[in-house]
Amino acid sequence: MKKKALKKMVATVVLYIVVIVAAVLLFNKFLYAPMKVVGDSMNPSLSDNDILLVSKLAYEKGDPQRYDMVAFSYKYDIHTWYVKRVIGLPGETVEIKNNVIYIDSQELKEYYGIYDEDKKTLDDYGPYTLRSDEYFVLGDNRDHSSDSRSGDVGPVTRDLFIGRAAFRLWPFHAIGSLKYQ
Repeated sequence: MKKKALKKMVATVVLYIVVIVAAVLLFNKFLYAPMKVVGDSMNPSLSDNDILLVSKLAYEKGDPQRYDMVAFSYKYDIHTWYVKRVIGLPGETVEIKNNVIYIDSQELKEYYGIYDEDKKTLDDYGPYTLRSDEYFVLGDNRDHSSDSRSGDVGPVTRDLFIGRAAFRLWPFHAIGSLKYQ
């Protein structure tokens, strides 16, 4: 009788483990993916070593909006993910001139970007008209960010988007939604 009970208990534990692993894998594949922030390009909104959940469903029925924090794959290595803020939308013309960002010749009113006190400069950029599948993204820490201004990253095509940075899991004192970040 003991062997039969032991086998039943082992089978139950194995079944629970399989169900939990399957649930985690499905959650990760279809709903949310974890992401670790590397570097300070998104300070003060996000910091080095923050751990986020990226909503993979965020753009299933809609498109990224200006100021969304998006996670995307680096075009030369899809296993490397970046998180940046959407500044320019498809079809818009982006230009940076004399430290001011212009979208379709209109000054962009935004409060996300920060600059070094001693530098306070953005290199001139553009004008560049985004294609129908391109987005212009910038890090919030403008003087310390590889983003759409650099040839290495450039405008990001829609197919490289993983999702919207939705929730911070770490550090514990900053846990919470990133909706208003």
